[in-house]
Amino acid sequence: MVLHTDFTRYDAVAGKLSGHTACLWCLGTSQTQVTKAEYEVITYDYAVAAATAMAAANPAFRFCFLSGRGTDSSETSRTLFARVKGRTENELLRRVPETYCFRPAFIHPVQPHPGTPLVARMLGPLAPLMKRMSHGWVADTDVLGRAMLKVAKQGAPKHVLENEDILRLGGGLPEQG
Repeated sequence: MVLHTDFTRYDAVAGKLSGHTACLWCLGTSQTQVTKAEYEVITYDYAVAAATAMAAANPAFRFCFLSGRGTDSSETSRTLFARVKGRTENELLRRVPETYCFRPAFIHPVQPHPGTPLVARMLGPLAPLMKRMSHGWVADTDVLGRAMLKVAKQGAPKHVLENEDILRLGGGLPEQG
């Protein structure tokens, strides 16, 4: 087991990264829970530092980044979330060729935990109805997880995966023929 607490530096654990081929990067926070500066460090600095260190340990490394619907690749959005996620995706794609950015819309926690935000807890019981009415906007956590694992193992035909792609890869929609 490795206990690592500085997500901006990986030199202390670099030797432990070389035997690995993929990372599912789901670390993040809501822009409403922290300051702008903290959001940028958690969203951009942490992910870029991790991906860079992991790719240095293994150039064929696959980095699966949990982003979000509405991410702005032009980095010009007025919304902090969209702008910072866009900048993060762009930098990850530039630095690590095998980066895959997952852009789910509403993530429905199949098994909520105590840290689940109030909005998600309130919307949880409505998820079955939202799934039927939203035309592919709701991804269950197990579907998202299966999609990320599949891409970590096999790659994907494109590097930015929208909610419909996630549902299809994770078994939430039928495969296209």
